[in-house]
Amino acid sequence: MVLQPNGIFSGKWRLLWLLCSACLLWESSAIAGIISIETQAEATLSADKLATRITLMNQGDETAQLVSPQVVFLGKTIDASVIPQLPPQKPVSITVTHPIADLKAGEYPVIIRVAFQDQNQYPFSAISALIVNWGIVPTKDLAIETRDCTMDRKGELRFQLKNLSEEDRRINWWLLCPRELSVQEKTGSWTLSKRSARQWDVPIENFAALYGAAYPLFVFFEYDTPEGHHCQMASATVRVEIEPSWFQKSRIFWIALAIAALLCAGGYLLFLRKKSESPQGGIERF
Repeated sequence: MVLQPNGIFSGKWRLLWLLCSACLLWESSAIAGIISIETQAEATLSADKLATRITLMNQGDETAQLVSPQVVFLGKTIDASVIPQLPPQKPVSITVTHPIADLKAGEYPVIIRVAFQDQNQYPFSAISALIVNWGIVPTKDLAIETRDCTMDRKGELRFQLKNLSEEDRRINWWLLCPRELSVQEKTGSWTLSKRSARQWDVPIENFAALYGAAYPLFVFFEYDTPEGHHCQMASATVRVEIEPSWFQKSRIFWIALAIAALLCAGGYLLFLRKKSESPQGGIERF
């Protein structure tokens, strides 16, 4: 006895069920929202204070929870008030003030860190930076090149630094990265001779970053001259993606192999067909 399919899984009902299943899968994937925090900052430096105005914008489609901004200047961290929720496309502006005394002429970095959560209470962070100037003419003696990184669990950041001046520079460098990434070598110090270059790689690991996320990192180079303190910075982007499997890496080979197999099978079937259609040889008997 042969059983025929019946009920909702037969004929056109099977097609309808498959379409509904596909819609449900699409809807499930759409439920997972995206949070993308964009930080815009401007800082005003005077003799007694630094006023940093921060505008936070959620460019995603899910509301960010418990948004906690903080500003770091000259080693001092000031936390702003926690923003309970940051809905998409609704910017929020805050101002953070650092008191200052006896600031040496120079250029100094201002660091903005923002911690937040998604609706499942998973923690994320965003960073940004800018440089403020006090009583000095900025000199861009350093040419900085960075290379973006795409990784799964581990990767490398590459930096190249060129001293364009006619004097040696004693460089102190340091790396600013989000909490989701781990870097063993965050600081360094060396002398860069005049008209010379240096290139180095910094290993980086994925500690808590989710696949599909992209994180900016900032590298700072500071040095002193008789005129004052100098600081230059550059940024690189780290993208976290699942590393392709061995089959995905060799898919071109497998596709070519499958095509060759199909051609061979088709040729063999054609040969059998022609053989069966050819007249039989032999001696006719009466």
